[in-house]
Amino acid sequence: MAFQTLTVAEQPFQSYSQITDNLVAATSTDLQFRNDGYTILYFVATGTPTITIESVPDNAARLGDISFQLAANKVYAVGPLRPIWWNYGGVVQISLDATGGSSFLPVRYQF
Repeated sequence: MAFQTLTVAEQPFQSYSQITDNLVAATSTDLQFRNDGYTILYFVATGTPTITIESVPDNAARLGDISFQLAANKVYAVGPLRPIWWNYGGVVQISLDATGGSSFLPVRYQF
């Protein structure tokens, strides 16, 4: 299946935003978003899918994926993720075992 690319929202310095109203529904079990190391991924699911944030192999070919099962109707945040450990060609890749009513919003914080 093709990756669904999530649009990264910009969070200016000393400002606020409404996260839950701006979440985007997952239409694929494979997702990606651009990452410069200042991005936090927010997400929520109405079901209980398992999410995996895929790491890049380090110089010893080790992986350190973040993987866990979501609880229904809870809001989660992951990041910031260092590009050297998490970026595949400038993007972070995420996989779900099912979309499960999952919605996402990557937010890049400007300092």
